[in-house]
Amino acid sequence: MVTDEQYDLLSVFHNVGGKLLKAVWYLWTDKSLDKVVFEFGEGFLVIEAEIEFDTITLRYVDNDGPGAFPGLVKPTSRLWDDLIGKPFGWGWITINQQNYLDGVLLSFDGICPNILLNVMASSITVNPIRQTREDIWIAEKG
Repeated sequence: MVTDEQYDLLSVFHNVGGKLLKAVWYLWTDKSLDKVVFEFGEGFLVIEAEIEFDTITLRYVDNDGPGAFPGLVKPTSRLWDDLIGKPFGWGWITINQQNYLDGVLLSFDGICPNILLNVMASSITVNPIRQTREDIWIAEKG
């Protein structure tokens, strides 16, 4: 069962449900990705590394423009190109076996997750998720 704290975190996703992704921004400190900011026009979904515990926090911030977050840069990766302009679908939180919230799954333009963000060594890692059809995969292996 979801705790009240977990429910509050999951509720953040309701603020961006169905809204079009306008831009993605990163905040780097030294060589660590501390923050990933998703711009939805009306506001921002902010995902941050909680350095002290190697966990993730997320929050929604009303739109004051990306200038509200000093130091943000556009990612150099082309990973986000196919997701810009797509509606936010679903969001999930991940909790590891030590009971730490250390990741989130995000979907755009559907309900299947496209992205896994998780914290390792006090830095957010950005991992694309490639959808495969299991029946095709099994047929190719068989």
